[in-house]
Amino acid sequence: MLTIKLTDGGNGKLDPYDSSTQRGWLVCANLATNITVEAGVTAQGDMRSLFAGMVAATSIRLPPNFDQGITNAQGMFSDCKALGSFTATSGFGRSIVNAKNMFSGCAELNDITLPDNFGDTNMQADDMFTGSALLSVHLEQNCNENILAQVPADTRDGYRDTWVRLDRSLDYDDGKLPSKLPDDYKSAGWPDSFYVRQHAERDAPPEPMAVTPVSATWIGITITTERPADVFVSYSLDGKTWQTKPSFSGLVPYTTYDKIKVRYSGPAYKTGSEKPLSATTCGLITYDPNGGSGTMASTEGVPGDSTAPAPECAFTRAPYESTQYKFKEWNTSSDGTGTSYQPGEAVDFERGGNTLYAVWKEYRPPHITTTDLPFAMTGELYSQALAASGTEPVAWSVASGELPAGLSLSADGIISGTPSTKGASSFAVEAANDYGADTADFSITVVGPPVITVSDTLPAGETGKPYRFSFASDDNSASWSAETDALPDGLSLAPDGKLSGTPHDSGFYTFSVKATNEHGSTTQAFHLAVSGHPVITTSSLPDATTGLPYRQKLSAAGYPETFTWTLKPGSTLPEGLSLSADGIISGTPHATGTATFTVQVANGFAPDAAKEFSLKVNDRKTPVALVATGDDVAGPTAGLVTLLLFCAASITVLSLRLRTRRR
Repeated sequence: MLTIKLTDGGNGKLDPYDSSTQRGWLVCANLATNITVEAGVTAQGDMRSLFAGMVAATSIRLPPNFDQGITNAQGMFSDCKALGSFTATSGFGRSIVNAKNMFSGCAELNDITLPDNFGDTNMQADDMFTGSALLSVHLEQNCNENILAQVPADTRDGYRDTWVRLDRSLDYDDGKLPSKLPDDYKSAGWPDSFYVRQHAERDAPPEPMAVTPVSATWIGITITTERPADVFVSYSLDGKTWQTKPSFSGLVPYTTYDKIKVRYSGPAYKTGSEKPLSATTCGLITYDPNGGSGTMASTEGVPGDSTAPAPECAFTRAPYESTQYKFKEWNTSSDGTGTSYQPGEAVDFERGGNTLYAVWKEYRPPHITTTDLPFAMTGELYSQALAASGTEPVAWSVASGELPAGLSLSADGIISGTPSTKGASSFAVEAANDYGADTADFSITVVGPPVITVSDTLPAGETGKPYRFSFASDDNSASWSAETDALPDGLSLAPDGKLSGTPHDSGFYTFSVKATNEHGSTTQAFHLAVSGHPVITTSSLPDATTGLPYRQKLSAAGYPETFTWTLKPGSTLPEGLSLSADGIISGTPHATGTATFTVQVANGFAPDAAKEFSLKVNDRKTPVALVATGDDVAGPTAGLVTLLLFCAASITVLSLRLRTRRR
């Protein structure tokens, strides 16, 4: 036994990999005699070859709700050579569009039951049962009629008792009854039988034992044979053949006698026997094209039946201008006000015959009337309805090409969205209804403000040297202007987008420019580095004090601001101090005095800057103790007051003792 179970934590859904040749259970093909799919496991989409090649399986059981939309069942059970019967659960197969070879090669498959509504309307059933025994096929309500044609020819020729079962108590859709069996099927038993039986033909039938009129005014025939279960009787009158049950009564009292030939010519026999009998003709239905053209044979009544099915309409009606015509129904009145019948519905015979008139439905295929489309703007909502004449509803779609990015066409013919890219897009649309389709070519041009196409980082400039740069966009006619932030001093922007001049000051500048055309404007920030030689901006240095740490940073202007500071050769700082490359004079001076020296700064652009500075080093002062007296106006207590005296080169701490003076 092979059981296909629901995986813990899984969704239970088989995917196309499970139905491929790599499916895991194929290794059990020669072992598994019974295959059971556990409840909860489902399948949908492409399930071709799902159980194909399980040669040892005598039964395959599917759980309820297993089919969740299977569309491709090609070869699904093919070559299951030991499978004797198959009964599908309710709901199985209703979405299948491809059932080719579904049960082919199932050599032991004798009986199959297919549920209600099995098979999509356009299901392909080619070779569905090729190589299968198939003695019994049970089709439940509204199964696809193509299935009946797939019972293989060798089954029909080699077995006497192959049955296709249909339940007449159910409400079958048009075209699902045995009236549409293929020509090589034979119907046995009563016309209202629940079964259609197929026989292998034999050489000769038995002779009828009795053919007897039952009254003088109504024709009646009773047939008795040796093997009544095998008899299939046909009657012919004036060269026209009727098929009916062995005993019947005519519908119309006869006034003249014609010869009826009783003939055993059913599926069980290749030849027939005849005996003459006088009888009457029966009811007649004629058909009128009612504005159409063509011919249709009349329907003659069948003894024993008071009705006949309305036929398919073989008349046609030519179009008039843009209006075309489609058959709607049969009606007993030419203006459509009488009793109406659809093909297949039972029509009552009337004494003396009656006429059914074709009733025509007017319709018009679509014709697209929109000729062109307005332009669209980038970043703005676009909506435009296409129009077409014709019978509603009309469905719209893109037939070829592509709409501009951001736009789409709805089924009701509205092009909408927000386009994102400028340019022209050409495409074709199709308008379709139940009666035809029309296509038309269109183009939409998407316009918008200029799109600036240059980098936001401009080529570097240099102070004192002419600078020139041209801004560019996707619109050569755009007008340019500076926006908000000032340009570097010495530069100007012309309307044609040319930035030019001689920058005066170095630095890194950020400014905005605006490009404008007839559809709007675009503003973008740009960055421009203007390089220039350094200039020392420190004016003087503060004094230092012996024994105390000293630190002073030198500053400079210029771009780039990657400054390197050095002492001019021959210059020295006060003893204990040094100059770092980033411009910091630091250290602890040892001796008093004034030192004069020259510093240099470089940033890669000549000339380097140099400046002479003087730095005075003062002697560290001795702290001075001060004594102060005075009244304590805060109260009767004495306290110690500490003062900090800030001198030029030192800090002196002063402590005062407050004493209370009593009054």
